[in-house]
Amino acid sequence: MWIRPCSTARSHSARRNEKELWQIFDQLTAQIEEGEDVIFDITNAFRSIPVIVFIAIAYLRSARNVQLKAITYGAFEAKEVDRTPVFDLSPFVNLLDWLNASDQFIRTGNATSLAGLLRQSKPKYDPQNKQVFQSGKPLGEAADALDDVSLALRLILPDRAMEASEKLQTKMGVAAVSIQKYAMPFTVLAEQVSATYTPLALPNPRSADNVIASLVRERNLIEWYLQRNQIVQAVSVAREWLVSWGMIQVGYRNLYDKSKRTKERLEGNVIVEG
Repeated sequence: MWIRPCSTARSHSARRNEKELWQIFDQLTAQIEEGEDVIFDITNAFRSIPVIVFIAIAYLRSARNVQLKAITYGAFEAKEVDRTPVFDLSPFVNLLDWLNASDQFIRTGNATSLAGLLRQSKPKYDPQNKQVFQSGKPLGEAADALDDVSLALRLILPDRAMEASEKLQTKMGVAAVSIQKYAMPFTVLAEQVSATYTPLALPNPRSADNVIASLVRERNLIEWYLQRNQIVQAVSVAREWLVSWGMIQVGYRNLYDKSKRTKERLEGNVIVEG
């Protein structure tokens, strides 16, 4: 394991302006090679340097595939008798991963990265404590549901997106306790995730009893795509929504009859062209 402690320079002049802060950043990143395992020790780092360290870590993890093993801090003020505790602050660096995944979700609606982080939050299997492992299983199920919704939306599969969104609501409810215990950063997003996909949720969208409800969800889906600037997806769903609407107007209830959909699509094209 390769270890590089942080600079302990204490000169005020070393951090007087932005240029000098970048010099510290450059000196730090210049010491680390592609793919190295790194431990940062910020025990004696002066004032703003720990902040620069955290920023450098975010950069190096992405740009050079650096594997962070620990960020250690010897808390002298917490000393007990002759022992000084050393804290590992690296779990808070994982907030950067949650930040990136949250940003992706908010901008695009794609929750794949969030699902991956939920899986990583699951407690590892321990034959000595199987109960803890079992308590984390709902996280994996919620992650699977998130992946299903995201995949259906990327592939423009409205029916599958409706069913997956419905399933996600259930899985999120079951996983609420596990999320609070093992995936604390997700608790801030859980409500937003639920609110994002709830307008799309519908069980058995192909059921004859859900014909109108299915069209309502598809209209919500069109708006969902437009809000995220996914124009091609919105147009694709809108075109099929018009075909379904036309079939209902002439009395068809089975919107998934291929021959009838083809007939309605062709007649619709004639009307548009005429």
